[in-house]
Amino acid sequence: MTEEIARQFAAEKEYRSLLESVKNKHTPCVVSGMCESSRPFFVASALKDLGQKGLIVVPEEKDAYALQRVLSAFFDKVLVYPVRDFVFENVAASSREWEHERLNVLKAVCDNRFDVVITVPDALML
Repeated sequence: MTEEIARQFAAEKEYRSLLESVKNKHTPCVVSGMCESSRPFFVASALKDLGQKGLIVVPEEKDAYALQRVLSAFFDKVLVYPVRDFVFENVAASSREWEHERLNVLKAVCDNRFDVVITVPDALML
């Protein structure tokens, strides 16, 4: 089924034009007007056709985890770079879970052990 979806994208002139723009280093690219359910298939098709890894920025972290679940059907290593967890109180013992996850993702990127990284604007800023 995924091959059929990829063929449908490949048949579209706009899709081929987008891939050509990316190949010619005209990035970043913004795609609009696509229904939400087709976005993961579009991303998977484009990355596979380009033979590249991806960085995807979505509006909210819940969207990042939802997209991770779908893209994991197409790629082995789909990572979410989470927002930093702020602690505004003087806490003696606090969880460092988010910091560890962020460091794990950064280490995977440095070691080239990822296919796609999904994040939100706030996570990129910190």
